[in-house]
Amino acid sequence: MKMFPKNLPEDILISILDESSDYFTLATISYYMSSNNRKYKYKNLKKQINKILLKKLNEIEEFIKHNSLKDFLLSKDFYFVHDFASSTLLFKETKEKLKEIQDQINAAHINFEENGLYNFFLDFIKEHPEPFMRWNADEKTIAREFFTNSLVQSSGY
Repeated sequence: MKMFPKNLPEDILISILDESSDYFTLATISYYMSSNNRKYKYKNLKKQINKILLKKLNEIEEFIKHNSLKDFLLSKDFYFVHDFASSTLLFKETKEKLKEIQDQINAAHINFEENGLYNFFLDFIKEHPEPFMRWNADEKTIAREFFTNSLVQSSGY
């Protein structure tokens, strides 16, 4: 979508977010907007993205309070925090909320006495805070990764 040569109408992009504000949709539209010539356009869309993300972050914060950090880290909602932390589209309030949740993650104790995916994953994200979403990937990189992933999947690994 980022490589689409024309600027899509803002109201269409907002209506897409109104239909679905899941991680994939939010990340795809944010990726589209993150190109250099689009960063300063789409003011209403940028507001909508921040509104949706801030609402999601508040829900995540409540989830952690009532459940556990471990349950959150092992959920699909983790990607909202991990990947959007490096997005260039976020307002100050959204960045601060993200940082609060990231601080909880960074303060979490890893019990290396216990084996398990959770401890490995927690250690990994503390050591590698880069997002899984590559906000600045170009067409060549995306095509290479798609091709590599396709080869791995077709070989049965």
